[in-house]
Amino acid sequence: MIYRDDPHLGDIDCTEVTPIIDHPLFQLLRLRRQLGLSFLIFPRAQHTRFDHSIGAYERTRQRMRIWLNEGVVDRQTARDIEIFGLVHDIGHGPYSHVVEPVTNINHDERGANILKELEPAIKKCRGNFERIQNLFNHTDPLFGAVHDKNLGTEKFDYLERDSAVTDSGRPQLRDLPWKVTFKDGELVVPYKDDLLDAALHIQEFYVDMYKNVYLRPASAVLHRWIQKLIFTLMKDDELTEDSLWSMVDGDLDAAILNSRQDWVAESMRKIRSREWPRVAISIKPTQFPEDDVIEKGHRLQSVFSVSMRRLKKLTKYFNRNPRRLADAEEDIEKNFNLPEHSVIIIPLAETQRFKTQQIRVYKEGCSITNLSRWRPKGVDRLREIADSYVCLRIATDTGHREQLAKTDIAKRIVQYLFNKIA
Repeated sequence: MIYRDDPHLGDIDCTEVTPIIDHPLFQLLRLRRQLGLSFLIFPRAQHTRFDHSIGAYERTRQRMRIWLNEGVVDRQTARDIEIFGLVHDIGHGPYSHVVEPVTNINHDERGANILKELEPAIKKCRGNFERIQNLFNHTDPLFGAVHDKNLGTEKFDYLERDSAVTDSGRPQLRDLPWKVTFKDGELVVPYKDDLLDAALHIQEFYVDMYKNVYLRPASAVLHRWIQKLIFTLMKDDELTEDSLWSMVDGDLDAAILNSRQDWVAESMRKIRSREWPRVAISIKPTQFPEDDVIEKGHRLQSVFSVSMRRLKKLTKYFNRNPRRLADAEEDIEKNFNLPEHSVIIIPLAETQRFKTQQIRVYKEGCSITNLSRWRPKGVDRLREIADSYVCLRIATDTGHREQLAKTDIAKRIVQYLFNKIA
């Protein structure tokens, strides 16, 4: 089996893992978009979890060839890591990460269960199933070859794919993917100036992608709106968690469009027409202030500054329970004479999703150290940039945006939210 004309890797020989790729559960990844609903903002963002999984497999194969030559792994271990690269995202549901905030498990936990169903196919590919389970569950430190947040092959793959279709430039990896190795139970970058620069660059690129793509306000609003619709269907027994996880993107679209609740179906039609809500209120950390948005004399957004500690506390309060979001949205609608189902609150995803983690550096004759030892100013700057993305937003339909953004109303809404954590 040859996966032909991959835009980043060319022809990819998948012959050794055909039984896994042909499995119906793996084939479903063809129908789950990598970037969720972001294609409504970036029209070319149509690539799927299948594309990314094949790419991660090929990049892992390339890394394993080097590690075999260096004696880092043996042939069986290399094969197991390659298979892990292929199946690392098998647990994703419709629109990828979108469904996770309204379910009791995440895609990794679901993937661990699905992996058991792939066991016969994995064994046909001469994989050691128990070892691959350990890689999947991150109990084998070699999982980092694929899934390390900084240097894993799957990260290199999705950054290149996602940036290409969102016109976000291209990560300058240089020789970094081929030089990353495994020492004393850790994934490390050998000490060399150009490799340290490349390692710092990949983190900078990652943070930049969060600002311009993954956490883009329109994208955050859109995904939160879909989550609100999913939560409503589940709350009213139109959808179960099990059925949701088994869906592909089109199945979820159909479930929303066929809802018994007219406003839910109408919301999906608005999404398809790109008529989603716009941000009216933003709450930012004090050290990263922004101005209110006023266009042609019309106030379209009020921006408030609070301490980072309070903002993170409020974000955590809402992220723990989607019902809290739904209740707060209903209260705002009732108390400020806004139409039912017209307000959504968008708490930022937990900051560990986009904050940089330490890259480990190996230097001959020295103990393994953090990149911050060799590039302290660069690493500190990345932490500061990540903090600047922390924001909680409140959005509404365009017809009520100006009303919600009025200074007196916006202040009262912000006070109402912080009373939740008083």
